[in-house]
Amino acid sequence: MDTHRQLKSVRQVISLLGGINAVAEMTGALRTSVHNWRATRRFPARYYVVMTSALAKRDASAPHALWGQEGVFDHDGVRDAAREGAFVDAA
Repeated sequence: MDTHRQLKSVRQVISLLGGINAVAEMTGALRTSVHNWRATRRFPARYYVVMTSALAKRDASAPHALWGQEGVFDHDGVRDAAREGAFVDAA
């Protein structure tokens, strides 16, 4: 049985990571900042690695766009060069 959880929102990520206080401690951000991320529906890009690593330890992931990483990563966090046109067949 596959137990991987694909989260879809900032709210879900914060909840799975233990709530506002836990995310503030994990990132070093102020609690008010973490609370504001829910309102803006986006995390600062500088917390991408620490937060996605914490999600992976919980067998979960979330769209990279939640950290402003739009269009350059696939669902495994690997650069998707084909989608960006790097592998265009000239034949």
